Order: sequence, then structure tokens, then C-alpha cells
Amino acid sequence: MKSLDWKALLIGALIGLLAGAGIARVRFERFRDPERRHARVLQRFERALKLDAEQKAQIKDILKAKHEKMKSLHEGVKPKFDELRLSTRAEIRKLLRPDQQAAFDRLEAERDARHARRRKD
Repeated sequence: MKSLDWKALLIGALIGLLAGAGIARVRFERFRDPERRHARVLQRFERALKLDAEQKAQIKDILKAKHEKMKSLHEGVKPKFDELRLSTRAEIRKLLRPDQQAAFDRLEAERDARHARRRKD
């Protein structure tokens, strides 16, 4: 009987973990889509400020234009960020023993792969 309880607990925990990860991904995706994010901001402004149609259209245009500028700014900063990230990794790697370096390299490769997958989505 105890063996069955242990298995049920493990299955329940696994289901909870998978459900939680799925919910977190869906919630995170909402923030990655600029159009959805802008729509939520606009809706909040519309309710709180009682915007008329012209104001709403103008604010929508502003949000879109600023998004493009922010995206451009991010692209300009990204190479510097990548350089800093790589130099940080190199400093940490120097402190590690050879067996730790191999494990560290695997961890960082997995992180890079996850990051690349998220960027594609």
C-alpha cells in the first residue's frame, strides 16, 4: 500500500510540475508579444482615463513607434551585453577544476540552447 501511495504522490507532483510550467510559459508569452502588451496598456488607459477614439488611436501609434525604438536600442546594446556575459563565464571557468569546467561548459551550452529556443518562438 505504501508503494502505491509513493507512486501516486510522485505522479501527482509530476502533473503539478508540468501544469505549472505550462501556465508559466503561457503567461510569459503574453509579455513577449508587443501587440498584446500594447493592447493591454491601451485598454487600461482607456478605462482609467476615459479616452476618446482619437486619443486611443494616437496612443496606439505612440506605443508602436516607441516599441520600434526600444527594439533598436536593444539591438545596439546586445553585443555589449553578450561580451560581458562571455567575459563573466571566462572568469568563472578559470576558477574551476577541469572536471568542473566540463560540467560548467555543459550547463552553459544547455542555457544557450534554451535561450536560442525562446528567441525562435
